[in-house]
Amino acid sequence: MKDGWHIVRGLEVYIENGLVIRGIKTDSNGGRVTAYLYRKARGGGWNKDEGMTVAALKAGLIRGSIALK
Repeated sequence: MKDGWHIVRGLEVYIENGLVIRGIKTDSNGGRVTAYLYRKARGGGWNKDEGMTVAALKAGLIRGSIALK
């Protein structure tokens, strides 16, 4: 995909050099805020991910192992 903002599985994400870098989510007040990719950690919790391919994002969203926070 080209660099810039795209909709991937209902999420608005920014792609740079073929990697998803960040996204936009709605906060509790209904405003739009920058959100970053997090991947589930093996021992529990979440680890920030610096970038992933669109295919990895789609697969992780289906499995529930990736979230925008």
